[in-house]
Amino acid sequence: MIYIVWRRSGILVLVFLGLSFWILGQFYKDQTAHNHSYMAWSFFSAAVATLLQSVLLFVMAKGEQTGSASAEQPPPSTWSSVRGHSFFAIPVVFWPLILGAASAWFFTSGSGTSSPAGTDAAAPAETEPRMINLLNPSGDTLFCTIIGTDGVVLTKTNYPNSYARKKIDADVYEIRVTNAKGEVVLHIPSADATADGKKFSVRKDSAGKPELFRIIDAPTDDADDYDDAWINVDGKHDMVLVDITSICNDSVTEKEIEKTDWTQFIRETYSGTDLIEPRCPDGTGTILDTGADIPVTVGKSGHVFALFAVPSDKPVTAGMLADKIVVRCPRFSGE
Repeated sequence: MIYIVWRRSGILVLVFLGLSFWILGQFYKDQTAHNHSYMAWSFFSAAVATLLQSVLLFVMAKGEQTGSASAEQPPPSTWSSVRGHSFFAIPVVFWPLILGAASAWFFTSGSGTSSPAGTDAAAPAETEPRMINLLNPSGDTLFCTIIGTDGVVLTKTNYPNSYARKKIDADVYEIRVTNAKGEVVLHIPSADATADGKKFSVRKDSAGKPELFRIIDAPTDDADDYDDAWINVDGKHDMVLVDITSICNDSVTEKEIEKTDWTQFIRETYSGTDLIEPRCPDGTGTILDTGADIPVTVGKSGHVFALFAVPSDKPVTAGMLADKIVVRCPRFSGE
């Protein structure tokens, strides 16, 4: 029975797969198939290992041919010798292609992980849907479900350190985020939410029981408004709005940024347990999304603010913000 599963060195395919997933698992918290980055790199590593194994098998087969001097019993052909090494009846030399294809599929089928560019607030019509940004700053794969009064309107898988944008019609919603184990990590409205008429709405279900929903308004018709809303889906990160106008020029150095007490430039702090709706403090300005590069000019808006996701269980320090700001300055990337 074991002979049917592998022949000769074919067992190494399974060994390489196991080692690849185990080694890569040391760098990923989420080790499920939902984490496409983890799956892709694990299959890629195994593909490389089996490719090297295949090359070695061909070299050994060639050596067997040249080393045999018996005319009565000629050595088997190179291919006959190599294909004798198999795993699940598939010759080892084909496994690099199979594992490479699996790796390519996971690499190309994941959700977007790149951070968006910052933009000035647009002036959408009042009937347009609201842009909702789903940010997962954690190392776990999370599943976000947005439920309206008529049922589920959106389900989204949020991979580790990923970002996605979705438009939602203005209405009332329940937002629920679970992890790979099915545990709820974020629920909006939260259990301690108050009946704030501007944020929450009470509706009755089919049994007449009151339920609390989060209001998602339509975009405003003011061109100076930043209309995007944010959900930090892990429930463990808040968001701060920092005034970075002073460094929007190419004369500022990295050391100057590191010496600045950026906690003095925090204009707003938003709780990650609720829908985050950033607004410019003075009503005008440009708000940069969490991954947008910091520009070297202020522009006509007069003020530039940047959004940063910060751990909710730790104090926000000047050093923490300085590190995040430097990363978002492309001019320092080569230093």
